[in-house]
Amino acid sequence: MFTFVKLQEYAEKNRPVIITDVVTKWEAYKKWNEADLIARFGDTRFRTDQPSKKGDKVMMTMADYFQYLHNIRDSDPIYMFDPGFGERGAALLGDYEVSSIFVVLLLYHIYFHLQDTCVLSRGFFQQSYDGGSPLF
Repeated sequence: MFTFVKLQEYAEKNRPVIITDVVTKWEAYKKWNEADLIARFGDTRFRTDQPSKKGDKVMMTMADYFQYLHNIRDSDPIYMFDPGFGERGAALLGDYEVSSIFVVLLLYHIYFHLQDTCVLSRGFFQQSYDGGSPLF
């Protein structure tokens, strides 16, 4: 387990950290392939990075997107990039989880790099939301 204290030890020495074996534990690692995604979400429309003529983003079904991938000859390909994928394909959310290391990294960044700003002061971290013990 990578803890806040361990992260601080690496950061103080300016040592890089390589995070391994995170995705191999996810269901997504085993399940997410073309056949599975088309079977579960073939008719579901997801947002791409491609702008439409109206200025919004082009929507494509998962099945159409894989068909596009098989026939692509474009130097600037379309990517499926949908911040709302969890609303359109809610079952995808259960196939992975955010590793605790990323929570530790986020808290480390906030605590040590933003603690002197007006919005996030050191006092914020000294007390939990319910007025109980310190967060760290």
